[in-house]
Amino acid sequence: MAIYLSRKYARSTCYEIGEHFGGIRPSAVSLGSRRVKDRLKTDKTFKKLVRQLESDVIDFNN
Repeated sequence: MAIYLSRKYARSTCYEIGEHFGGIRPSAVSLGSRRVKDRLKTDKTFKKLVRQLESDVIDFNN
């Protein structure tokens, strides 16, 4: 989920995000993010959790 949020809010490339998370390949960053997006479409509980985390991150940064 951290990778998904990084892709959504950071102005970083998949390569840069992967490096930050310990050298994950850019394709794995993209795939992981896509899987979260797909799950958000079908799992209401998961979507609620992700939206709460997004809200917490935004509040923390303000």
